Amino acid sequence: MYRKLTLLICAALSLSTASAQTDSSKQKELFHNYSKLLSPEKVYLHTDKDVYFATDTIWFSGYVENASYASEFDESNYIYVELISDELNRDFTSWTNHSVLEKTVVSRKKLKIVNNCFQGHIAVPEMSSTGRAVLRAYTYWMLNRPAEYMFYKELELTNPMKDKLVTAMEKKKVKNRREYARVGVQSPFIKDKENEDIRYDVQFLPESGNYIQGENSVLYVKAVGKKGAGVQVFGDIKDENDNIIGHYSTDSLGFGKVMLATIPEGKLTATVKDSLGYEWKKVKLPKVMDKGVTVNGSFDIRAKNTYGEGDKIIFTVSVSGNLQYTGLNVYIHNGSEIYYSKSLQGINESIALRLQQLTSGIHSVSVVDSDGNVYAERPFIVLPATKESLELETQKEEYSTRELVDVKIKLPKEMIGEGSNFSVAVTDMGIVENCEKTTMQSYMLLKSEIKGYIENIDWYFNDSIPLSVRMHKADMLMQTQGWRYYDIEKIFQGKSEAPTFGREYRQTLFGKVVNPEKKKKKATVSFLA
Repeated sequence: MYRKLTLLICAALSLSTASAQTDSSKQKELFHNYSKLLSPEKVYLHTDKDVYFATDTIWFSGYVENASYASEFDESNYIYVELISDELNRDFTSWTNHSVLEKTVVSRKKLKIVNNCFQGHIAVPEMSSTGRAVLRAYTYWMLNRPAEYMFYKELELTNPMKDKLVTAMEKKKVKNRREYARVGVQSPFIKDKENEDIRYDVQFLPESGNYIQGENSVLYVKAVGKKGAGVQVFGDIKDENDNIIGHYSTDSLGFGKVMLATIPEGKLTATVKDSLGYEWKKVKLPKVMDKGVTVNGSFDIRAKNTYGEGDKIIFTVSVSGNLQYTGLNVYIHNGSEIYYSKSLQGINESIALRLQQLTSGIHSVSVVDSDGNVYAERPFIVLPATKESLELETQKEEYSTRELVDVKIKLPKEMIGEGSNFSVAVTDMGIVENCEKTTMQSYMLLKSEIKGYIENIDWYFNDSIPLSVRMHKADMLMQTQGWRYYDIEKIFQGKSEAPTFGREYRQTLFGKVVNPEKKKKKATVSFLA
């Protein structure tokens, strides 16, 4: 009888293992099919400058690449570039208002690839007002994804003639300047009268999205001031009985990390204080779970400028409750391929990866059950190691208006003979602080896949700073900024939406016809080519 029972248990375990392997193979196949057939594209524009006058010409070079190096399709042959700014339109719906100021695409260009590069220009409309404008770029294939994943660059527009008119009218007391002000977005800090004195937006984010009652957990903190920049704050974390269970503090970029031992049940809150004596006591932390999965990661990097043989990242996957019997698998992927997978048999699993063997860019550790449900996800980024950089040399440091500049360019060895494309941006030293710090490298590897504004993005790619320091800070960014470029759950469940817009390799036309009230009307349109 005992032997029969043992055989039955072994058979059950064997069937369970075989089933888990089958589910894992199917999920990996779904992921790789998505990577090969449906992977998104990325567009980057390099403009000649960041500040323009009305009637100026915005010159730019554009570059497109597949997000996945496993894609079976070439990149699109066309990109669309749009200038979006405030435009004054006649208000046909109102008897009292003569006009309305709206964000509008004031100019659009479609460009064809030539020698692996897109080059073009857009004229700033003569009637543009002083303010901020947005340059947007995308391919037809990118219309299948949310608009936030298109390329955006903020530009500064100036119209001296309009500015002089406003100043003259103010002096003559015709109108007050504030009546000409743009309609801004309401501050996210002021949602009601009760919260009017909140100075900081502080978020507490459990590592991999979960923290479990009774377990040790790691919380990442992000604090932002009213101007959108990171701020230094500190405070206490309390349980529902107002007992202090931990302390936290953030750095100058607003990043913080705190380890909590034995998470209590019930609601958790935190105080927020600054060095000037400000204190706020009503920050609520995410809900504590009674069971779940957590993924904790730590770096071991000793090299200064490049990854050494022993440099690695170590993950600990912890499963609480009886979840280990739900057929959990852990996958590690970089958006192009799943390069590590394993079935979780116990409640703890350690994984070590050599950074030297990983591709640059954003990676993710995902814990998924047999139905494709994601229980935990922890992103991490591998910054590129230091390489020989391109060097520019001019005959002097400062030049006068329209003076001829001779530039000598020294190419790294790996670029010689590849037929690379280059573009140059010129910036006035007086406005350099207002310029975009994003480069093609930082955009393609980081900004294009993360939501929201990344403060001091050039810092993470500054070779003069030790690689280990930048990697630790970049990991803080990944845990607090969010990463949802790929909807892993939809991919593993086979629910990825079929594309509506295809990759554009040949010339096509699309659009709509509207009347002055901006309503669509049936019409016949003819094109002469």
